[in-house]
Amino acid sequence: MTQVVQIALPPKLKSVFIGPADVRGAHGGRGSGKTRSFAKMTAVRGYMFGQQGISGTILCARQDMNS
Repeated sequence: MTQVVQIALPPKLKSVFIGPADVRGAHGGRGSGKTRSFAKMTAVRGYMFGQQGISGTILCARQDMNS
């Protein structure tokens, strides 16, 4: 059975998650939802890969700004 789920992402970040990629990234500004969007999509991709039987490692990291 196929399950359809809608995931809300900021419009500017939608294109980042389309298609295959080894590395994805975004930069610039504060308050645009980058950290939460990447964390959410990391969980979604992990679930999708698990359902497909794909094993591996997924890393979601954020640069620490101490200023």
